[in-house]
Amino acid sequence: MSISFKKMTRVVSWLMTFGVAFAFSVPTAQAIEFFPTPGRYQWVSQSGTLSTDGTAHEVRVNAGDTVQLSLTIKNRTIDPRAQIWYGVPPGGTLLPEVAPYRGAHELRVGVKNDEILTWIDSSSFLANPDGDDNRFAVYNGADARPGDSLTFTWNLKIKAGTADGTYNLYTMVVREFDSRFRQVDAAGRLIASDDVFWRVIVGQGTTTPTTSGALTVSLSSQTPVAASVATGGNANFTRITLTAAAGTTVKVSQIFVTRDGLSADSDVENVKLLTAEGVQVGGTAGGFNANHQAQIYINPALALTGSQDYYIRAGLISTASAGRTARLGIAANSDLVSDATSTGGAPVYGNFMTVVNVTIGSVTVAEDGSVSDDTPDVGETDIITNTFKITAGSTESITIERITVMKAGSSETADSNNIELWDVTHGATLGTTVGWTADGKASWPVNLALGKGDTIRLRVQLDIVDGVGLTVNTDIADGSDYLVFAKGDIYGFYITPTASSASNWSVQSAGSNNLGQGDYNQTINSGSLTITKSAASPGTSTVTVADNQVLTIWDFDVRGESMRISATNVDIEANGTWGSGETFADLTNGRLYAVATGNVLAGPVDGATDTDGGSDAADDGTFAFTNTFVLAPGVTQVGFKVRIGVDFDGAETLAATIGDATDVTAKGLITNNSISPSGLEAAGNTQTIKAGAATLATLGNPSAKNVVVGIKGYTWSTFSIDATQSGEDVLVSSLTVTDTLADTADMADIDAAQLWADKDYNGSWETLVTNTEYPTGGGGTSDTHTFTLKETLRVTKGKAMGLAFIGDLLTSAYTNAGEDHTITLTSGTITGADTGSDIGEGTSGAAGAQTITEVGTVTVSLDSSSPDSVLMIAGTTNVIGAWKLYAADEAFRVEKLAFEFINSAGSDATDGSDSVKNITLTYPKKDGSTGTVTKALSLDDQDAFVFDGLDMWIVQDSYATVTLSVDFYKINYAGEPADFQEYIAVTLEADDETNDYFTAIGQSSGTEDDDCGADTANNGMILYKTILTVSKNTTGLSTVLTAGTLDLYQWTVTADTIANGMTTGGGAAIKKFLFTVTISDADAGDTLGLDQFTILRNGSQVTNVDIAEIAFAGTYTSNVEDSETNGEENVGEGASNVQVAFISETTTETGEQTVAAGATVTYLLRAVTGALSAYESNDTIAVVLENDVALPASQTTAYLSDDDATNNEYIVALQNSSGTQDTADVEFIWSDISGSNHTSGFDDDGVAETSQPDWTNGYLVKNFPLATFVLTAA
Repeated sequence: MSISFKKMTRVVSWLMTFGVAFAFSVPTAQAIEFFPTPGRYQWVSQSGTLSTDGTAHEVRVNAGDTVQLSLTIKNRTIDPRAQIWYGVPPGGTLLPEVAPYRGAHELRVGVKNDEILTWIDSSSFLANPDGDDNRFAVYNGADARPGDSLTFTWNLKIKAGTADGTYNLYTMVVREFDSRFRQVDAAGRLIASDDVFWRVIVGQGTTTPTTSGALTVSLSSQTPVAASVATGGNANFTRITLTAAAGTTVKVSQIFVTRDGLSADSDVENVKLLTAEGVQVGGTAGGFNANHQAQIYINPALALTGSQDYYIRAGLISTASAGRTARLGIAANSDLVSDATSTGGAPVYGNFMTVVNVTIGSVTVAEDGSVSDDTPDVGETDIITNTFKITAGSTESITIERITVMKAGSSETADSNNIELWDVTHGATLGTTVGWTADGKASWPVNLALGKGDTIRLRVQLDIVDGVGLTVNTDIADGSDYLVFAKGDIYGFYITPTASSASNWSVQSAGSNNLGQGDYNQTINSGSLTITKSAASPGTSTVTVADNQVLTIWDFDVRGESMRISATNVDIEANGTWGSGETFADLTNGRLYAVATGNVLAGPVDGATDTDGGSDAADDGTFAFTNTFVLAPGVTQVGFKVRIGVDFDGAETLAATIGDATDVTAKGLITNNSISPSGLEAAGNTQTIKAGAATLATLGNPSAKNVVVGIKGYTWSTFSIDATQSGEDVLVSSLTVTDTLADTADMADIDAAQLWADKDYNGSWETLVTNTEYPTGGGGTSDTHTFTLKETLRVTKGKAMGLAFIGDLLTSAYTNAGEDHTITLTSGTITGADTGSDIGEGTSGAAGAQTITEVGTVTVSLDSSSPDSVLMIAGTTNVIGAWKLYAADEAFRVEKLAFEFINSAGSDATDGSDSVKNITLTYPKKDGSTGTVTKALSLDDQDAFVFDGLDMWIVQDSYATVTLSVDFYKINYAGEPADFQEYIAVTLEADDETNDYFTAIGQSSGTEDDDCGADTANNGMILYKTILTVSKNTTGLSTVLTAGTLDLYQWTVTADTIANGMTTGGGAAIKKFLFTVTISDADAGDTLGLDQFTILRNGSQVTNVDIAEIAFAGTYTSNVEDSETNGEENVGEGASNVQVAFISETTTETGEQTVAAGATVTYLLRAVTGALSAYESNDTIAVVLENDVALPASQTTAYLSDDDATNNEYIVALQNSSGTQDTADVEFIWSDISGSNHTSGFDDDGVAETSQPDWTNGYLVKNFPLATFVLTAA
């Protein structure tokens, strides 16, 4: 049906991406007359059943069904040259046109905008050899004069497999090659829509439901109670229920609302109907007639199915007298105007509302700035149509519940969508409605709070879908009723909005927009054309002396409406390389073509000297196309190709361009307006005329290397066919390779030879282009083999296509050492793709010699991913090593690997490691998956462990990585055997002739390799019950050296949360810190020093501590906790060692600092500048917490000891149970508290062991070594 003519709303938009609408070229000897003025028609009728909502004619089918459609229209054309619409025989007298105009002037029905709908079977369309296949029917009845009616009939088949659902079919009437027709109303006035619409419902091949029946009205149980309504306010007076008979749909087009009560009609204003959700339906009644009735129009009619509730809302004028009463309702059944077969239930009234004189709040709606006409294109988004502001009065704050706008302008509701309300004040969206309601409204529930006197600025913006040449606007007011539903927060009454003075609502000059609308309508652009050089256009390249040479591709960007282009001028720019023998007449057969389809759009024409004298006067030649073609909205790539004549002898250059707007004559297909293109000058890249050329290049990959007998699918050599200097694509049908031989090598030893090509130029050889062939060879110094290609290779000019020569090597190929194959690409059968001429190819490059060998090799090394030496926690699982094995010359399957524990000296640990419970090997397999083997280790013989029966895979000339992870026992826990401070290290056993620890099988040679190089060890790990982390912490420290108390160094110690693999029983102890303190006197003029050393833990001073300057020769120099003025020595200039030992100074010298599991303790070393010191500019103090660089002398060196023989002087060290001390690596002493009865005492000036053997040094403690902290005097 005619949507606009019936004032119905389309419900969907359509895709706007199309191909070329029409494409044809005109032989110069043939003349044809066109009638570009659009014909006009009046819709009469169409097949289908009118939908229940009155918006479309519906057809119900199933997938695969065929249904007959028909359309009847009336000839209302006004073009005096084409008033008669001719039908084709047998009913009409229209004579057929010949190619390329077959079908010209025929009246046809097709899909709107030439869209291809995927749910329609192709058998539904006419054959249209000179156009697109999207026409349903051609008129074959009697010729129709103005006022005559004519009917189209056709079969529509739904494509099999189409999913159930609703599909929209928009059609158009066209006169082929002339124009798309426009629709008019009965008075002959153009209306907005020129299409005809069906709704096709797939999956419901049944009859449509009944569309009319009985209608009843009743008072809803939720109707508002009797209440007071303030003057100047509005309220819901009545809630009614409208019910259509079961199984029917009733359409209500008008409702008369009657006022009753002790009041006057003039007391009540703005009567409207709202859904139960508060959305207005229909218009606003401005007043009452003599029968006290307010008439509400609903257009299109309200389609009612089942029962639905509606509010009757109205306002009271500000001058209504207090105490008056009013109620609203439906007085008679006839007051409901509908298509119902009967109506009942009236009269229905709500409760009486009483007027009360209360000064309630106010709401003012005013225009906010100005909206200009941006003439948007179809497809543009966020077009601003209205800007307004809402202000709350000073009496009370308000809540705005809902804002509604109405569509205005001449466009249809389907011509715009995504209507958005934007909060300008806060820069946020308040909601977007997908489309307009049937009666042209967009509504947003906003719930905005405005304080007294507050203002919010808003705007409405939308997207343009269609409506070329029409206008769109939005209206916040329905007459005098501003569609803002606001309620006062104090009194709770709905407030009737008022508008500011009319001077604040601008009206478009000579326009018809009302107050409440944007001051300018948005005029939907009648179409635009932008022409630019396409990204698909050839780059700066070459062409040759031949036909079909593509010089340029342009993007024709059509907006708004289809574009009819009737003339196109393409200019040619030459340069001084042209000789006297070349002219533009040597450029012939020029054509414009659609790149996507290859269809010719215009031409052929020949080149000529450019004489236009326009802005492109510097151009040398021109191709003047006068053919007409039509481009649909969207971007169409249009190419220009030409024949280059034989007078061009090479090296000449030329470029094609569309110079300026006068080079293109275009009109909008709908509006028939002339369009001036933009985007110019659209110049193509320069093309150099060259002959065909090709170079057969040998790439030297692979380089010289060994090849193992029996190898399959080996890449012997790689080549390229290089057309980078060619003026045309080159075609290759055969290729010859030459094998230069050394010693007794024979090309016949290469079996199953093939050539593979990189046809897509992506760097891989993905296409087999030959059969599998077997070179016959013969030996000597060289052999050749010629491949006849299975397909002719086309190498694009300006590119090089890669090739690979692949083949097997016979197992019998090895005779002597030094047998080499060096394979190069030496000749081929090559022709030009455009000229068909033979091309004499050149050769370049060299190949690497491939030397035959009997077997490959495997070598092992430590992988970069193997962990560094670290501390590890007992009871946990850790990766301890990763090794990589390299397979040279052939792939290998590794069947056996062995590992052996070693001690810290690198020797075999004959007792193995009783700290390790399980050990797991992971390795790669041929299919890309990961193999995993776990061995449980025995406690009696763990020095070596063997993994046999593996299926590990190493790709030829590549690495494969294996990893070992271990499960540790716990230390001193429930009888588990893990040892404190155990050194965990293993080697991968590369070869052991006695035990046969390594086995790998070459996959080409089949030979076993039992040697993978040298035994390779991981980085050793140290095992403790738990571990520590230390970190330098400069937070809050000053780097300025001044007299007085100085913060010398701050650091943190963190105990791991895990101990023995558990989160309980953890924590660590600290016995000693050692610092190097370096005092530097910049001018050597003063004696500098530090004394009164203290240490703070988490901000509190530690008391059980001995802080002393010591020497590593077992000398306790001095305690430095007191002042030098009290007889104590200070720490003087140069480097000094300051020991902080946690000692309670009892008989056994116990004392320690503990750090709980997961806890972090912050320590601060502090001192005071000596009383006799005078620090001056650039003097410095540098302090660092020292660490240890090696383990104690042995695993049993785990007792605390004193390295100073003097009583009450302590240099804390370590010793074993025999009294042998380790004084070299004792800078940082801590314990994992793993001993059975952990103690911290030691024998002052002796070596009797009194502590538990669970003490160690700072080797591998995380973050060591730490950075130095420096204080500098200003």
